[in-house]
Amino acid sequence: MSSTQGDGWLITRTPDGPQWKRTVTGAADVTVSGSVQQLLLVLYRRLSLDDVMVSGERELIAHWLAHSAL
Repeated sequence: MSSTQGDGWLITRTPDGPQWKRTVTGAADVTVSGSVQQLLLVLYRRLSLDDVMVSGERELIAHWLAHSAL
């Protein structure tokens, strides 16, 4: 696991669906960093992961984006 420092959201995949909570610090398997606008555009597939900073397991966020719909 890679460590994440800073203000953000921690999203956890569960059998009942994703759960999220606001966090100041925490550990994450993958971290995606950028402005709010950039992150929303990534979620809506208007920007690629190459346009934001990804640390940790890049395959995990790529899989999540490929299998989720917004």
